[in-house]
Amino acid sequence: MAEHISADIIVVGAGHAGCEAAFAAARMGCEVILITSQKDTLGLMPCNPAVGGLAKSHLVAELDALGGEMGFNADLTGLQYRMLNASRGPAVRAVRVQCDKAEYTARLARIAETIKGLEIIEGTVVDLLPAEHSPADAALHATPNDEAAEGVGSGTDEGKRLTGVQLSDGCIFYAKRVVLTSGTSIGGMIWVGHTGKAGGGDARPAITLPETLKKISPEIGWRRLKTGTPPRILNSSVDWDQVQRQEGEKDPVPFFSRRMRLVQEALCGQIEKGEIAESVPRGTNRESSSREGNVPRGTSDSILINSIGGVSVESVPCGTSNTGKFIEKGVPRGTQSEEVLTNTSEELEGEKVPRGTHSEGEENAEKVPRGTSQLVNPIVDSSVLQEMKVSSALGEKVGAEGDLLGEMTSVQGVGFGLDGQLLPLNPLWVTVDGFATYRAVKGEVDGNVNTSLLARGGGSDEQCLEINLLEAACFAQCEGNQKDDEGVKGLGEESQQLNTAISFPVSGEMVAAYRRACEGQLPCYLSHTVIETHDIIRNNLSESALYGGDISGEGVRYCPSIEDKIVKFGDRGGHHVILEPEGKDCPWCYPNGLSNSLPAAVQLQMVRSVPGLSRAEFAAPAYAIEYDCIDPRALDGRLALKNRPEIYFAGQINGTTGYEEAAAQGFYAGVNAALSLQGKAPLLLSRDEAYIGVMVDDLITKGTDEPYRMFTSRAERRLLLRPGDAHLRLHQHATHLGIVSKSLLDLSAAELEWLQQTEAQWRNEWLDGNGLNRWKLLAREGETFDSAANFRSDVPERYAQIPADWKEEFTLRAKYEGYIAHEALQAERLRRDEALLIPPDFDYAEVKGLRYEACEKLLRQRPDSLRRAASIPGVNPADLALIALSLRKLKYAPTSSK
Repeated sequence: MAEHISADIIVVGAGHAGCEAAFAAARMGCEVILITSQKDTLGLMPCNPAVGGLAKSHLVAELDALGGEMGFNADLTGLQYRMLNASRGPAVRAVRVQCDKAEYTARLARIAETIKGLEIIEGTVVDLLPAEHSPADAALHATPNDEAAEGVGSGTDEGKRLTGVQLSDGCIFYAKRVVLTSGTSIGGMIWVGHTGKAGGGDARPAITLPETLKKISPEIGWRRLKTGTPPRILNSSVDWDQVQRQEGEKDPVPFFSRRMRLVQEALCGQIEKGEIAESVPRGTNRESSSREGNVPRGTSDSILINSIGGVSVESVPCGTSNTGKFIEKGVPRGTQSEEVLTNTSEELEGEKVPRGTHSEGEENAEKVPRGTSQLVNPIVDSSVLQEMKVSSALGEKVGAEGDLLGEMTSVQGVGFGLDGQLLPLNPLWVTVDGFATYRAVKGEVDGNVNTSLLARGGGSDEQCLEINLLEAACFAQCEGNQKDDEGVKGLGEESQQLNTAISFPVSGEMVAAYRRACEGQLPCYLSHTVIETHDIIRNNLSESALYGGDISGEGVRYCPSIEDKIVKFGDRGGHHVILEPEGKDCPWCYPNGLSNSLPAAVQLQMVRSVPGLSRAEFAAPAYAIEYDCIDPRALDGRLALKNRPEIYFAGQINGTTGYEEAAAQGFYAGVNAALSLQGKAPLLLSRDEAYIGVMVDDLITKGTDEPYRMFTSRAERRLLLRPGDAHLRLHQHATHLGIVSKSLLDLSAAELEWLQQTEAQWRNEWLDGNGLNRWKLLAREGETFDSAANFRSDVPERYAQIPADWKEEFTLRAKYEGYIAHEALQAERLRRDEALLIPPDFDYAEVKGLRYEACEKLLRQRPDSLRRAASIPGVNPADLALIALSLRKLKYAPTSSK
C-alpha cells in the first residue's frame, strides 16, 4: 500500500532558523513537522543569549515587520536593553537585548503549541530519502498550482517530488518541501584542547548528512568552518566590586518589535503612576482568541490564533488538502516509537522519572533527583577537574575526579542578581555533557508547582487591554484648502480631519515585560585581559585545538577567539571581557571575549588572571566547534537547491554565523516553501529593499570562505534600510504573506498615509516671503518635529497625539531628504547597470580608483556582465560603480575615424 504524505513541509532542526521557518510556514496555512533532537530546547542559545547588535538588529527589525518571532520574543524575555551607535546616524544605530536563555526557549515552546498545523517531533535525522526512493506515487500528490507559480523555480516539477526524512529510531516522514536548518550538527566536532568529541554544540548529537546530500545534489560544495564559546563562570566566584557595572537603557527602552514599541508609547509614564497593575486583569485571554471583535475582560476563548499581533487571519491552505493524519508506521502523531526517559512522567520500576531529568544509564538505575542530570563528559580530563575543584554555594565539591565522568547533579551555585547579589539556585540550569545549559522542567520541581518561567513579573496569560493609539485627529491638508461641511479647522486653513483611531490588543505578558524593562533590568560587568593573560595564552598556544593543528575550519573573522586576538593583535595591552547574565536565576555568567579552545586547566589559569576573576570557578569549560556547511552558491533566490528546488537550506549550514542571520534565513526559506506550495510568487527581496535581501544575495552569488556575519557596510544603500522604517518599506510584502495581523497592517498603512499627506502639506506651508516652508524649516539642524510644527502656527500642539516614532520617521525624511533621494537614484542606476555587458578585452587597469584586489580578480575571471562581476568575492559595490561608469563612457565615446 502506498505511503501517504506526512506533511506539506518538514523542517529539520529547531534552532532560530528552524523555529522561524516552521512558525512562518504553519501560520501561512501549511501542515508542518518540526523535527528536533530535544523538544525542550527550541531556539536555545548555545553561545551568548543576546539578540541584535550592529546590522544584526536590522535583520531582526525586518523579521518583525514581516511576521517573524525573534524580535518580539527577545523583547518579552529581555534582561537588559541597549542602543548601540546612538550618537551616529540613523542608518547604523542598533538595538541589542540580553535575553534570559531559559525564558526565551520556554516562550518559543509555548507559542509553538498554539500554532495550528505545527507538529513537533523529537528525534535525530540520520538520512534523507529522495523522491525516487519514495513508495508514494508522487504524481498523484502534486500540488495543482505548482506550474502557476511565478518567479524563481516556476515551471519545475518540484511539486511532484517527495522527500523523506528518516530518524534514528527508524521513523520516516515524507513531505513536498524540506527545510534543512541543522546548524553546527553536520560533521560537528567539539574541541577542548586536543581532546575532541563528535557533537553539534550544547549537548546536541552530531549528524552525518553530507554523503546523502552529495548523492541528491552533486553540485553542492562543502567546506569546514569553526566557531566557539567561552567558559561559564559561577557567579559566587566573581569579585563583583572589582569589575565595572554597565547598565541598560530604560528611557525609552530600545525594543525590537513594533508591538512592544506601541505598548511603550501608550503606557509611558503609567508604571510610575501605578496605573498598569489595575488596568490589566489577570486570567483573561486576548491574543489566544480567534474572534476579531472585542472580547469581554475576564473571559477567555479556547480557539488559538494563527497570526502575529493579536488578530487572527484567514489561513490559506497549502496546495492540496491535508487530513491532519501523520502516517508514521503506526506511531501516534507527535510521539516516538522507542521509550524516551527525558521529559516524561511515566513510571519506571515503581519509581517516577521526573520531567526534565536526563538518564542515559540502565533502567534500574537509582532515582535521579528532580532538576538534575546524569551525564558523561569524555572531553574534560578527570585530573583537570580535580585540579579545578569547582565549588558550590553549599560547599560541596562539584567537578572533583569522577563527577563529570559519572553522575553529576546540576551545578550548585547562585543566581545573577542586581548589584551582583546572590540568588537561590534555579534547578532548571544544569550541565549536560560538559555544556552549561538550560533544560525545561515541566510539572513539579522539588515538590513545588513550576507554573511557568514566563510568570516572572506579571504572568504569561494573554490579557484584554486595548490601547487606542490614535484617538485624536491626524491633520492633513484638504484638497484646495476648501472648507468642508463640518468646518474642521487646522493650520490656519480649513482642512479635512483624518480620524484614524485604531485599537491594538495588548497582552498581560507584554505589559509585564514593559514593567520589567523599566524597573528590573540586570547589569552587565566590564573587565579586561592583562599582560599576564596574554602570556599564559602565548605559552600554551600549542595546546589549543585552534593553533595546535586539530582544527582546519575557518573561524569567524569579526568575532575571534581570545587566542586569535593575542596572535593577531598582540600589541594591545588588553581586550574587553564583559560578564553577562544568561538568565535571571542562572548560577553562572557568560564572560564575553574569552572564547577559546585551550585545555580546561589552562583556561582556568587564564581566566583567573583577569581582574575580578581571581577566584573564578567553572560551571563548564570553553570549547571550539568545527562543522560542515554547504557552498550557498548552490542555492537559488529562495534558498532552495537549484537542481532540487523542493529542498531548502537556512542558517549555519549555509555558512553564516549568528542567531539573527539564521533566523532571517529560516523565515525566508519557510515562507518561500509555503508560497511555492500555494502557487504564489516567491518572496525575493532586493539589496536596496532589505538587509535580508543583501544577505541572501551575498550568499547565493558570492558564497563565503568564512562564517558570514552581517554588517551595515555590506549594504551599499543602507540609508534606505533604516531599522525604524522596516514595517513601512516591507509593508507590501507583509500584506502578501498574511502573517502580520490586520490591525498592525492597517496601522502601517495609516502611518504611510500620514507621512505622505503631512509632507505634502508642510511643503505648501510658507512661513515667510523668502521661500521658507515648514518642511525646509524641519530640515535645519537643531529643529525638532514639535518646534517646526508649532512655529508660527495657529493651532498649537495640534500633533500632540501623533506617536513619537511617526514624528521621528517624518523628521528623518526631512533632514536626510537629499541623501535618501541620492541613494534611491543610485539604487535605480545599479539595477540598470547590472544588465551592462563587459567586453572581453575590457582593461580594468584603466579604471581609475579600482582597488588592486578587485582588478586582479576581475582580470583573472573576466566576467561578461556587471552582474557576474558582482558575484566575485572581493569585488564590492564601489568597484562595480566605477566599472559601470567606465562602461558608460566607453559606450558613448566617439569612435576614431580611419
